[in-house]
Amino acid sequence: MNNKKQILIVEDESVVAMDIQRILQNLGYEVTGTVASGQAAVQEARQNPPDLVLMDITLNGPMDGIEAAAQIRSDLGIPIVYLTAHTEDMTVDRAITVEPFGYLAKPFKDRELKAAIETALCLAKCEKELKTGKASFHNIVEKSDAGIMVVDENKTIKFLNPMTKIMFGFKPKLVIGEKLNLPVIVGEVTNVEITHSGSKRGVGEMHTVETEWEGKPAYLVSVRDITDRKEIEDKAREYIHDLELFHKATVGRELKMIELKEHIAELEAQLVKK
Repeated sequence: MNNKKQILIVEDESVVAMDIQRILQNLGYEVTGTVASGQAAVQEARQNPPDLVLMDITLNGPMDGIEAAAQIRSDLGIPIVYLTAHTEDMTVDRAITVEPFGYLAKPFKDRELKAAIETALCLAKCEKELKTGKASFHNIVEKSDAGIMVVDENKTIKFLNPMTKIMFGFKPKLVIGEKLNLPVIVGEVTNVEITHSGSKRGVGEMHTVETEWEGKPAYLVSVRDITDRKEIEDKAREYIHDLELFHKATVGRELKMIELKEHIAELEAQLVKK
């Protein structure tokens, strides 16, 4: 069974589209298709619905990315993450009316793209569950295996779920109204120290997106425990390093043998001449 999240790329610059597809595949996502126009995006989304659409705002043709996103959101409810080189206020304001799940300005880094996608998928899941009545937002957040916090523009904590308290239990207690002593950088993936499996210290992967709290600008901060994954990655790097050392040593010995054989051949040739 394929558990990879499926993503549709809407980008009218073929070179950029190919680069985005390569990045997504390297990050472990499956690309369902790459289209270059708004009409094609709507048609592809209907025929082969993805989990998420990466939508370039400026597209050639009668339907731009914002119009296509509005139709996809309205008809199919698929989350949209905008990709654009244009950050003018008018464009941004118009794009926001579609209620996108993310907005990335080109050029962007791989980790920024991953952060935007994972956050959008998480928010879309919550929205879907809320709409179908399977769970309330409170229950989703309370039972989440990720630490979830909301802080205002001054990094003052407005909300945190139980997992946040567990993850940061070894630090000064986080309480509502106190300052968050962690970096809050939108679009960046940051590794922070957390508590893993009781008292053991581990690594958390922190994502931050803009949101609102009580009608005012705020930040939604989510932290996932990646301690086990990090340990596996570190062991893999050590293994690769050992293989490289072994390869270098083996190649070195082979080169030395070749040099010795050449030297012996030269001596034999000299003996023949004598």
